[in-house]
Amino acid sequence: MLRFKETGIQRYDWGGLFEDESTPERAGINNFKRDFGGQQERIYDCTVPVTIKGRIYLAVRDAWRRRTSVREFSVIFQRQFPHYQPRHPRPQPLFLPDSGSDP
Repeated sequence: MLRFKETGIQRYDWGGLFEDESTPERAGINNFKRDFGGQQERIYDCTVPVTIKGRIYLAVRDAWRRRTSVREFSVIFQRQFPHYQPRHPRPQPLFLPDSGSDP
């Protein structure tokens, strides 16, 4: 940091702060960055695909994130409403006996 100051660099991006400081690790990282002083700025970062591979990657990434959040929601919902039974339960897989076993 001192080297940056000596060369005249006036801005340094620490790569952002955690908005959720519920864990000691995140809070510690934020405190470390704040201890250097300076001014916090809220900026927004987005990813814009430029190639077909980029578009495919973002679609898969977003689908994966939605899948994970749906699973988390499902677990929380089941904890809050343990006696809830859906109107249309999921169909159970059919049991097919082994072809090599005796009946």
